Amino acid sequence: MVETVFDQDAAFWWDQDGPFKMLHRMTPLRKSFMEKHIDCLGKNILDIGCGGGLFAESLAELGANVTAIDSSEASIKVANTHAQLSQKKIDYRQVDFLTFAQQMTKKEQMFDVVTAMEMIEHVDDQKLYIQCMASLLKPGGYLVISTLNRTLISFLGGIIAAEYLLGWVQRGTHQFNRFLKPSELVNYAYDENLGLKKLQGLTWEFGNKRFVLSNNVSINYLVLLQKRIH
Repeated sequence: MVETVFDQDAAFWWDQDGPFKMLHRMTPLRKSFMEKHIDCLGKNILDIGCGGGLFAESLAELGANVTAIDSSEASIKVANTHAQLSQKKIDYRQVDFLTFAQQMTKKEQMFDVVTAMEMIEHVDDQKLYIQCMASLLKPGGYLVISTLNRTLISFLGGIIAAEYLLGWVQRGTHQFNRFLKPSELVNYAYDENLGLKKLQGLTWEFGNKRFVLSNNVSINYLVLLQKRIH
């Protein structure tokens, strides 16, 4: 269902008032988070579930060498076209992440940073995905995930309000049982030799109609994890 939604709306990825308008408003905060905590210049970064390339282009602007993957062929075509128009060199690939992880050689598995923005809440086996993400990281490398907490307020805000009352995203985009508590995510990561470096909320200010970075992780949050060297 979710992939169908993204395929149907792929042409509107770069429309700031279109179906992905909330992602447009999140992206500058994600970029700011990366800039503050990771020196991206010259780093090899894998962006998983890149969609139309909103965050991948932000990473390129920070000086990273970006590989960006998505299972949606329509989205990858849009991402490639926009990168060419904006003169950004990004290695886009249309492939399922688990397939990509299995196909990589040991030499290729060494990314400095792996990012997954609003992706992990759309998959069934989240522990397996985090395991595969960790396997692609160099020792000392970083994993950055942005996702939704599984709380009553996130159900009301992320599904009831966003999908049914305000129409910010298409109905059926999210499934509440796939929302991931920070404690669960960190425990999965710990099992893969990843340590927590930063946990930060991404909060919507209704009065100002904007997202801000905050200490409130009850709905959206960003987590920065680092792969231990030993």
